[in-house]
Amino acid sequence: MNTTPEQQLREATAKYGTPVYIAHISGRVRRLVPLETRRDILATAHTSPGWEGVAREQGRERIMAYVRDSQNIYKDVSVKELAAIGGVSEAIARDVVKSNVRIFKPIEGRRYEIRDPKADAR
Repeated sequence: MNTTPEQQLREATAKYGTPVYIAHISGRVRRLVPLETRRDILATAHTSPGWEGVAREQGRERIMAYVRDSQNIYKDVSVKELAAIGGVSEAIARDVVKSNVRIFKPIEGRRYEIRDPKADAR
């Protein structure tokens, strides 16, 4: 039995919640659902387990508190590690990195060295 893209989206959000449903339904299927319908479905979707109660700003603050700690200066970290530290998605952690280029120095691959901008300015 074939289900429509809208039905697939409704089932995935009901089963997994938001934002985890994205890992269980293809982008092609999501794009086939009209934007207004997607908004309605997501507005009523429950939050995925493990994603409750962590506001983006709180997560950003946790990441920045971690990098300001003098014990963490010159450590190398990945976006995935920063996301775990902040309790946020990798997209949010990546945004923190991009917004703080004086603190996060790219090293090899997708790793960054935590820098002290004040010390670097000397």
